[in-house]
Amino acid sequence: MTPLRHERMSVEEEALRPEFRLGWLAAEAGRDGGLAVQICWIQGGRELRRAEFLGSRTALPPDLKSELRELVGFVARPPACLMVWGSAWRELLLGTLSLAELAHVRVVDVRRLVIHLTDLPARASNSEIRRALGLAMVERDDGGVPEDQLQVVWALLPRASQRGWSWDQMSSHIQRRRLETPFTRYTFDLNTLRSLPECPAVYRLLGEDGRPVYIGKTGNLRRRLLEHFRPTNAPTDKLERLREQVRSLDFELVGSELEALLLEYRWIRRWKPPLNVQTRVELDADLVPCSPDRVAFVLRGRRPDTVEMFVWIGSRGWRISANVGRWPQRALREVHAALYGTEIRPRRPAVRLRSDELAMVQRYFRSHRSQLHWTEPSGPDDAEGFSSALYQLATYALRAPSDPAEFRF
Repeated sequence: MTPLRHERMSVEEEALRPEFRLGWLAAEAGRDGGLAVQICWIQGGRELRRAEFLGSRTALPPDLKSELRELVGFVARPPACLMVWGSAWRELLLGTLSLAELAHVRVVDVRRLVIHLTDLPARASNSEIRRALGLAMVERDDGGVPEDQLQVVWALLPRASQRGWSWDQMSSHIQRRRLETPFTRYTFDLNTLRSLPECPAVYRLLGEDGRPVYIGKTGNLRRRLLEHFRPTNAPTDKLERLREQVRSLDFELVGSELEALLLEYRWIRRWKPPLNVQTRVELDADLVPCSPDRVAFVLRGRRPDTVEMFVWIGSRGWRISANVGRWPQRALREVHAALYGTEIRPRRPAVRLRSDELAMVQRYFRSHRSQLHWTEPSGPDDAEGFSSALYQLATYALRAPSDPAEFRF
């Protein structure tokens, strides 16, 4: 008696079975920090429900997390699969659920799989992907995910079926792909990165036209840039775009975490690199002055015998770069007078902080105050004592075995 042969169902056929559940998560992030999310629940090839959200990456819509948890629960038990699309889906999932909650979910990155199946370049646009699949281009005026974007899934499944892929193969294929670094395109190589100093810095990754495509800060320049350019088995969309667009790099060494934050912010605000999402500080309730008191604190500078001092009261603040061998007595007297209401504009090296820069300084002070060298100035006619107190803080900071707030990642 000849045994019966059972043909394995293709992924296209499986997706149409009444019990098969598909989840769809499209999350697109804009250059201005905006976020467009589309979620669909599909069973047996029929759409059960759809939800859409518009917001920002720093302020997610209140119902989005509960909808994501419900979607992941929908596809957590077989037969099921979660299809994802866009530049922000990974960040969204990992920011909402734990790795343990996602461990048993089959995830297929639709965009990457289509690019592999159609031999498109890694940075192919949405219109190029749809064109390769024979789909018309769709757009939305409000910046959300087009309703017809789900068509990409149904155009992908026949191609995957022709290759004989299973759902597990579609999921694991992307996870195993190793992203190598195309050093032949760059003006630097691995030895260049290994020779960089291990100290705080702000760096710029430059494109073909010499303009920054990404600006970053770090407490260890060598380690951070090696992290950007080492081979990886789990490349993000942002990392792929970065490696494809970069041609050269430059950097500026700094003395502390706060100096790096401020310099990075000024550079991002000036050049607006396409791969930096957040280009300004939100002046919300979290960034109000931590105290109405007059506050001054000192950080070690980058050059020998130099310090960076930050002084403020309420919404007015100054940054003073100083060398302990040439102490800026006159500028500090003027800062002291301005702290107590005198209509005076302190001269250099005292520089008035912008409102967004002052917000960053105050937030840094609030989170690091137990580690900083700081004082609360007192007495409206004690300018010499104010200068002397800062000088003592400066000499102590320079003698300290380590920075008052060590910068690590």
